[in-house]
Amino acid sequence: MSYLRHWKLRTSPFRPPQTYHETFVGGSVEEAIARGEFLIAQRKKLGLVVGPSGAGKSVLVNHLAQMRLFKTTDEHCCIARMLGQTPFDIVGQILRQLDPESYSESASVEQNVLRISDTVLSWRTVGHQTIIVFDETTGISDSGLDLFARLCRIPGVTTMLCVAEESLVDLPRWVVEMNELRIDVPAWDLGQVADYFDFAVSSAGGDPNIFDAQAMTRIQELADGIPRRIAQIADLALVSGAVRRSEHVDAGIVEEVCNEFTLSIGTNFPVFWESPQLNA
Repeated sequence: MSYLRHWKLRTSPFRPPQTYHETFVGGSVEEAIARGEFLIAQRKKLGLVVGPSGAGKSVLVNHLAQMRLFKTTDEHCCIARMLGQTPFDIVGQILRQLDPESYSESASVEQNVLRISDTVLSWRTVGHQTIIVFDETTGISDSGLDLFARLCRIPGVTTMLCVAEESLVDLPRWVVEMNELRIDVPAWDLGQVADYFDFAVSSAGGDPNIFDAQAMTRIQELADGIPRRIAQIADLALVSGAVRRSEHVDAGIVEEVCNEFTLSIGTNFPVFWESPQLNA
């Protein structure tokens, strides 16, 4: 049976946000968004979005971009995902978002960089601002860094670079010196985890008391406060609780889930399981 039916849920409460309204904003998340808005409003040149892997940097910048889109019409924001992408792929992502009509699959990297620059400068003449977010930068190549250097120096561009905390030491000195604002996305404390569970379960149409206090405490401990891991454990606990036909999820179910799936809690935690897999 579907674990959603057992818990009377409309959808999986711990899936990645599908819309603007599904993003949990509270505690450190709210503070990070406020810092991002300051960076953009003040038209700063570069901001670093810093946090451990799985802390929610991608979720944060996506939410920030959508929020700015709702608030103003004189900003143009795009998000370039760099993991496994060549410079050709990256400039293609950016140009398709900023000016789809000028994008050409046959154009070279140089040609597309010039088109991006021309687009930004044309908007700048009418008082508009361009924001380019560079996400998923783990293991960024030298060619990727060179491209980032060129794009972030275009007049009228505000850039944000998402960096895993452990990768900060690998950044070139010029990036650190050019940075004007650091936006930290830290692990969550127990209070923030409790707020997240209340938001996520309620938004999915469920009873916010599905998880008892001991279960949430144990999940926060096992996940080291990392949102991606918290969501993984919580989703698996819902499945396990549904199989057992439990009335609520307690710390015992959380422990059993981790033991049954022989999960390695910490830096080697497995990738996110998609909801269809969990339902199956």
